[in-house]
This record gives sequence, C-alpha cells and structure tokens, in this order.
Amino acid sequence: MHLYFKDDGKLFLRTKTFDPEIDKEYTKKISVPDHFNIYSDTSIADEEGIENKSELTYDEILAKLTYSEKRLAEYPSIHECIHALLDGGDQLDSLQAQRAGIKSKYPKPE
Repeated sequence: MHLYFKDDGKLFLRTKTFDPEIDKEYTKKISVPDHFNIYSDTSIADEEGIENKSELTYDEILAKLTYSEKRLAEYPSIHECIHALLDGGDQLDSLQAQRAGIKSKYPKPE
C-alpha cells in the first residue's frame, strides 16, 4: 500500500497501485505492507457520539515500522530501478549510492 502525506504529516492519499505521476508530487510518502494498520489505537467521538479512529501521521507510521519496512519505504521505486538499469551510467551509480545511504540510515539490527 502506498501512502502519501501532506507537508503537515497528515495522510492525504492511499493506494494499492503505484502511480509515478502521484509519486512525484509528494515528498512524504511511505510504502507499507497491505496488512499494516494505519489507524491509531484511540478513538475520538464525533458530535453524535460515534467513535472514530484517527489515521496515524507520517511520523507515527515511521515509528511503528521495522528497519526493513523503513528501508523499503525509502528505496527507489521499481520504475526508477528499471530506468537506471536500462540507462546505466551515472543514473545507475546514483541509484546505488542512494540505496547505500538508506541502508546506513536504517542499519540491520544486531
């Protein structure tokens, strides 16, 4: 599931299919497993007393993710990888450097 957030960290859009055009528009985005719970554990009652769970913010979701899920969320998309492989050269080197940076940002726990 692909989650796209407004600049304030609130969830704006979720989709099961990747769309490169949407992906370009958002700086805060996360890919999570389909079974991931995006709702908070607490409920908020509306004016009529109906309990509603609020959606987690960008930072709250990041805090719940494992190191591997965090890596997956920041790795280049499949589309970017394919283009880098086909184009080669500087694009491939840049992609590999980006992946190495993400791996060091979220190291494997010992």
